[in-house]
Amino acid sequence: METKGNSKAAAYEEMKKESEKRNAPKRQGKGAKARNMDKLRERVAMQQQDLVAAYVKKLTLVDMSESSTMTATIDRMTKPVVDQAVPMSVTTRAVGFMCSAVYQRSTTTWDINAIAAIMTVHQLYRVSIWLVYYKLVLAQREQNEECPGGHLVTLAIAPDIEDLLRPILEVPNVLSTVLDSVGKIVTPHAVFHMGIPVVTEDLSTLARSLLLFPIYMRDTVVFLASGNPLETAARQDFAQHNSIPGARFTPGTFTLENPDEVWPLAANTYAGLAEDIHAYKNWITRIRNRLPRHAFVDVEWSGRASTSGLWSTERAPFRSESTFAHVEAERSRRRVNPRTGRSDVVAAQPEIYRYLDSKIYGACNVTFWSPDRTGATHALIGSCSMIGEMCGLTTRFPENGFLTSSYRVQCHYDRSLQKYISLSMWQYYEVLLLSKRLYRILAKHGFKVEEDICMTLGAKTWPSIKTSTLKLYERLRKPFVNLK
Repeated sequence: METKGNSKAAAYEEMKKESEKRNAPKRQGKGAKARNMDKLRERVAMQQQDLVAAYVKKLTLVDMSESSTMTATIDRMTKPVVDQAVPMSVTTRAVGFMCSAVYQRSTTTWDINAIAAIMTVHQLYRVSIWLVYYKLVLAQREQNEECPGGHLVTLAIAPDIEDLLRPILEVPNVLSTVLDSVGKIVTPHAVFHMGIPVVTEDLSTLARSLLLFPIYMRDTVVFLASGNPLETAARQDFAQHNSIPGARFTPGTFTLENPDEVWPLAANTYAGLAEDIHAYKNWITRIRNRLPRHAFVDVEWSGRASTSGLWSTERAPFRSESTFAHVEAERSRRRVNPRTGRSDVVAAQPEIYRYLDSKIYGACNVTFWSPDRTGATHALIGSCSMIGEMCGLTTRFPENGFLTSSYRVQCHYDRSLQKYISLSMWQYYEVLLLSKRLYRILAKHGFKVEEDICMTLGAKTWPSIKTSTLKLYERLRKPFVNLK
């Protein structure tokens, strides 16, 4: 028979067993450690929230209603952050060097006098400058982002002039590198607006040799032809950095002797530009089949540009000097026509200087920098195009505040730069074309290779081969074709 004391003892033992069962360590199964860490973090977080709540309760300076009102007021006063575009200046001195190289190479296809009868080197230069200016106009039409004002000139072009320039869809390959570098540039880090910089008075001498655009050219040639003794230093600075092909300067005074040949008064009119473009198209038709196919490329007009336009440099120490053949003047005279036997009058011939060729002189090493990293191809194009030489606008300086960082590269120009252009500056564009062809060959045959590697291979292979680009192309093509 169970007594009262025994029942209490049994109940006590049962409670003791349940307590031991509760306090017994649990078996550590899969995920137990992670669950324990989560519980620990939850307890610590609750403790921190309690401490913060207790601290907030002790604040007696501002109650909760006043705090919310102040927060709402500050939020209404905060203005949205808008990223501004970076203005970038454009210079065109390299266009003159390229026109000299292209025109000189075209004279190898025929007699130079016959080529000059179709188009003069001055006409090629004027059309090229107009094309670069037209690309800047298209770029300005696409520049819708907010940009610091007062740095770039507002450009305009007459509708009839634009109707003449837009149908030009074929340009020399070296000129296409400049056109591809001019325009609106969009990178993951910033947007860059390109244009003609607003130049101050104290920098006009420097900018005069760099800003060679249709809107300035007539005033520039008139200034160079004035012969003012007080401005001899400015004319000397221009002559020492001259890039205009066919410009003839007087030794000592540095006076331009042929301003109306370089940029006549009618060059900015519809009739004058139409005549130059007509000669330009006839010139392309005449020599297109006599030069390699890569000598001319198609162009698609737009306001965008590649990152090669970000490369800047100081004013490069290059100058172009042209050679002329002096033809003396002849008086009017009578000549007996052998067919009719009659005496005919031969009109007088004025003294002329016939353009022959151009040479370029300058240093070998030039340093370039860019606000953003680009590939090796764009670095080479930007260095050869030289559209970012220093002028009145300071946005291309690394320390101007617009650019937070810069990347530098040093371009080594061949020593034969002091000889004919076709042996020096032209070869760098040939290296560029070679690398592009090499890249296309590898991609066509299924090889996955970076374009920068092709650029390096093309640059290293060029100096050891003295043949033309086509022969070099075939020589490099064979090993990769055999690998397939």
